Amino acid sequence: MLFEITTILFITIVLLIYYLCPARLRRLVLILSSIYYIGSLSISSLVHILIITMICFLAGQFIEIFSDIKDPDPKKAKIVFITSLSFLIANLFAWKYMPWIHTFGIWVPNIYIEKVIPVGLSFYTFQAISYLADVKTKKIRACKNLMTFLTYMIWFPKLTSGPIERYPDFKRRLYDSKLMDLFKVDCIRKGFSFIMPGIFMKLVIADRLGLVVDMVYETPANYGRLAIILTVILYSLQIYCDFAGYTYIICGISELFGISLTSNFKTPYLATNIKEFWRCWHISLSSFYKDYVYIPLGGSKKGNSIRIRNVMIVFILCGMWHGAGPAFLIWGALHGIYNLLNDVFK
Repeated sequence: MLFEITTILFITIVLLIYYLCPARLRRLVLILSSIYYIGSLSISSLVHILIITMICFLAGQFIEIFSDIKDPDPKKAKIVFITSLSFLIANLFAWKYMPWIHTFGIWVPNIYIEKVIPVGLSFYTFQAISYLADVKTKKIRACKNLMTFLTYMIWFPKLTSGPIERYPDFKRRLYDSKLMDLFKVDCIRKGFSFIMPGIFMKLVIADRLGLVVDMVYETPANYGRLAIILTVILYSLQIYCDFAGYTYIICGISELFGISLTSNFKTPYLATNIKEFWRCWHISLSSFYKDYVYIPLGGSKKGNSIRIRNVMIVFILCGMWHGAGPAFLIWGALHGIYNLLNDVFK
């Protein structure tokens, strides 16, 4: 989300319509505003997310039908789940990694070279995966209301940088938003309590630090060791204030509509070790990998060697999620090693 005058005007207009329209129409306002926003960024991205949404909505229905207690057919439910899950993962991998694979002279379909990756792809793909997995394991019932599921998938404040929402939590908050009074003071106060510090972190700290960091990183040979070390530290502050500040802003915007989003940061740089850091940094991503990768693989309950394998798989996947190329794989593997060393040395 680009914080320009037009964006602020758009949010203000949508907020006014949302509060003034009847409660039964509020969900429609959320959907139409999200469709307009995504379409204004990229029509192809809008088409893509709508297709993914419909596939996952129907897959959830069939998984629940085949898992029905009265007449269960677990084999068919498993086939639907694995097929839809494989499609989501393959689609994500193709968009993120095909352009990188093409740099080695390997042929890939032109669509992945000529078009930009769909907006918010990683975030709504992980939301879809968590939803289908929860339906398959019967943690939740499949959503029967397409408008509710569509809102869950395309709600525009969280689209481009998360957080990765879980369906039951978002559904509950969405229902609560229908009951809001006209311009509820608590929601406005809470919204701006996120927005104002977020703006300070993003626009005042991160963007100003970025000017210094970019200048040094472009020509590091022109600077001494001390300057480079200080720049690396400033870069650490920049990426935190940029990401966390942005997250606070979008959480605040969502709060104005009465929809609370998942907290994504809890002062991670004050963590006392690397494991605590990952419990405080990009929390929705860390919890996703824990619940849908680490635990299903066996977690730490099947022996030390399996635990080490699972930790490394999680962090290598985390590296792949952040970007394509060997640098991201190495970054993920390093964090996996750091976590394992933390267990050894306490």
